[in-house]
Amino acid sequence: MASNEKIRNEKIIKWFELDAFFKRNSKYYKKIDNGDIIFFIYPCGAGGNFLVNLFLDEVDIPIESNNTYSPPGKGKVKSLKGYTDITDYRFLKYLNVNDISNMETLDEDIFNNLSSFTNTSYVTSHLLPVIPYFYYKNFNRIKTIYIDNTSQKFFTQVLCSIKNNFIAEDLDEFVRKKCNASVAKKLKPIIIEQLAIVDHIAIKNILVDYLTIPDNHNFILESNSDEITENLIEVLTKLYNEIPLPPTYTTLSLLDIFPGELVTLDYENLFFNNEDTIIHTLMDVFKSKNLIGYYKKEIKNYHTINLKLVTQFKHDLLLTLNKLR
Repeated sequence: MASNEKIRNEKIIKWFELDAFFKRNSKYYKKIDNGDIIFFIYPCGAGGNFLVNLFLDEVDIPIESNNTYSPPGKGKVKSLKGYTDITDYRFLKYLNVNDISNMETLDEDIFNNLSSFTNTSYVTSHLLPVIPYFYYKNFNRIKTIYIDNTSQKFFTQVLCSIKNNFIAEDLDEFVRKKCNASVAKKLKPIIIEQLAIVDHIAIKNILVDYLTIPDNHNFILESNSDEITENLIEVLTKLYNEIPLPPTYTTLSLLDIFPGELVTLDYENLFFNNEDTIIHTLMDVFKSKNLIGYYKKEIKNYHTINLKLVTQFKHDLLLTLNKLR
């Protein structure tokens, strides 16, 4: 109990630190006169684009190989993403004010980004709208819907790695986003060496994500190649046994002290159990027009494909572990 209280106090301190920082450094603190906005927040791999397409009655054809859906079009939904300076990506993810390279630029970027949402009903993101809280004047007019993956972290973590293609597209950019320049320069050759033996893109994604977690940097930079490989074998073995990678501090860590209106929907009950009450909630949020049976069927079909993808991932993971050993 004492440990939980300590963690909660640390979160409260973090919240007051952020509030004081933006109050002191932002020209736009609580200045955006917003209307009604719904933030739809979901962890990577939790089916956010699929759900928004489905319940907005949009038609989208998934990518067959990994069951991935595109963000809805026609301006119905906007995305809360990073801003122009790649170093600010780390701040938005980890909320460490020391990561901010140019507050004046970031302040303008955030203001312009959030101002464009004032007449938008839906905003999607993997990030809890912590930063918007310090810019919007009428936060009582904002509702946040959160898909909670606590009971299925392994499953969604694997789906995240399957549905992302950042390694194939640009390893340099991803490493630079996650790490400061000096660390990125040292980490990149280590990552390339460790990935050389891995054949599967989803497992490459898992390894890059793990190797670039800030808490792991010191160990990786101070260890030799064999020690790093042994560590990765240990991590992947845990993953094969359905133990997810350790969590990192992100905006979602502040869920239990978030002051805005928050509606939490359980991922397992939605996708594994096809629970009517959650589906009705999403139908109400997105003003869906079809009968509930249509959404239940589509969710079941989507989930069935994801189950097959995760099964294949575990097969590929076992092959990778055999090669690493």
